Amino acid sequence: MKKICNITRNRLRWDKGIGRECFAEKEEYEVHFVVADNQKDEIKDGIHFHGVKQRKIRIIRGIFILLALYKKAKSIQADLYVLHDPELLPIALFLKKCGQVIFSSHEYYLEEIENAPNLSKWRKFFLKNCFQFLFWRIPRRLSGLILACSDQQTECFCPHSFVLSNYARIKQFPTVFPILDAANYILYVGNISERRGFSIILEALEECKQDIRLILGGNFELHEFYERCKKMSVWRKVEYKGYLDIESTRILAKDCFASILNFKPHINLKRNFSPIKLYEYMAMGLPVIAPNHYSFYREVILQKESIGICVEPNAKSLAVGIDRLYEDKDLCRTLGTNGRRAFEETYHFEKQINPFLQFLRNLYLKKID
Repeated sequence: MKKICNITRNRLRWDKGIGRECFAEKEEYEVHFVVADNQKDEIKDGIHFHGVKQRKIRIIRGIFILLALYKKAKSIQADLYVLHDPELLPIALFLKKCGQVIFSSHEYYLEEIENAPNLSKWRKFFLKNCFQFLFWRIPRRLSGLILACSDQQTECFCPHSFVLSNYARIKQFPTVFPILDAANYILYVGNISERRGFSIILEALEECKQDIRLILGGNFELHEFYERCKKMSVWRKVEYKGYLDIESTRILAKDCFASILNFKPHINLKRNFSPIKLYEYMAMGLPVIAPNHYSFYREVILQKESIGICVEPNAKSLAVGIDRLYEDKDLCRTLGTNGRRAFEETYHFEKQINPFLQFLRNLYLKKID
């Protein structure tokens, strides 16, 4: 059986994006996942996980991790290698001597660097130039690219690419809990930060006329922002759960009547980029509340599928939208049902598996025209 090896330095072994790729790859490959997380090797859900140790000394950590990841990946002797971080590009050409190499681009990395809150101006300048140097020269020499959305095709420099949309998996959302008349929770799951508009959500929660509460899942981008949020009076209405896996999120969703997406112009939303949270909310049968400044949201949520409401990206408008859905549970159920139907018919990951596997076959056989 052919082997495929996924490699990451910065992501977790249960990362959703890489997990979906591994899920698809299992149908035709022996899947290996090399991850720098200091954990033990294991086989779980048919995937061979290989943990690589992190160095404590920050100055030498990056070089030693790259070498350790390369050594471990090379020892697997895979037919295909998939790199999931731009920091791994320096080892890409060395791995090409072992097998076909693909770079899986999960973000708009240049814009992520530009908007990172914890990087100084000079550090951003240095990292952007390093990335531009690598991304202009190395991907064009690789076997292929996996992209998160079609806009990235105009920015990549490899002729063989495949767009793998951020859809959720049907298998992970087998059932939908009905929206109860007594439900008074809204759901927000994902990265939590000022730049993603979480302050707007808290302010809206305070302005709601009804007794609305928030179930909050995810990690805070900055500890300082977490401490600031905890001191706000509205925090009493927040049930913070920390990181939530999909099953835990599904169980908590049964007490909710709606869900919320990011409420600030996050960098990725300037492009044709759709967050996986949108499809997870659809899969759970929850109506979606989203800002109306993003054309993709307006198109999918309002015009095409009718799965939620779009409001102005400010606390007052968001509060009015939340109260509206709370007071009309029949509307919530209609929007939630529309979302689940659209998810099952169109926006699920399983729909992409066969084209994705064909892309990998073509790379393996070197028969891409």
